[in-house]
Amino acid sequence: MKPVSDETFEVLFSTMEMTMPISAGFKLLIRPLLVETEYKKGARILNFNQVPELIWFMISGLAREIKVNAITYSERTVWFWMDRNFLFTTPGFFDRLPSRSTIEILQDCRVAFISHEDWLTLKLAIPEADSFAKRILGANELLRLVHEDNLQNLNTKQRYLEERKMLNRILQYTKLQYVAEYMGMSADRLGKLRKRY
Repeated sequence: MKPVSDETFEVLFSTMEMTMPISAGFKLLIRPLLVETEYKKGARILNFNQVPELIWFMISGLAREIKVNAITYSERTVWFWMDRNFLFTTPGFFDRLPSRSTIEILQDCRVAFISHEDWLTLKLAIPEADSFAKRILGANELLRLVHEDNLQNLNTKQRYLEERKMLNRILQYTKLQYVAEYMGMSADRLGKLRKRY
């Protein structure tokens, strides 16, 4: 772990500014609170029922969110994160509740992160931090609603064709079964769609 590099800071803020304008004061105060690190493939950086102490921003890499059944502890892939994405679960970091999911790294990755304690310090100093958190949560919720709508209203072929480009990238680094779970279809069906299209 090390202080965030200039390159990482620039990538983070160019992504943040696509969500909302970020003041110079926000940038100045958050920079010393950010840490940069790398995780290896297979690392589980958040476990089921753990209250997250960090929120991550992925500079490069790939990760998946695994929903865990509270009774059987069976696991199911429900989300993927790629470059330039914030990694967090809901509930989790922002509401200080135990996560219902696990986050697993699928490709060696580089991330920047901030601790919850430092996030609270930032929120007290800069009111726009809270607005930014709401924007991140809202954007994430919208993407998940669209995905859920596709699962409910598109057939497997339509779903595959809608997300084919992203799926081809993900499948370079992970199991067909994980992607099939995310897509709401069997691994056999996904395999046939890949061969056909």
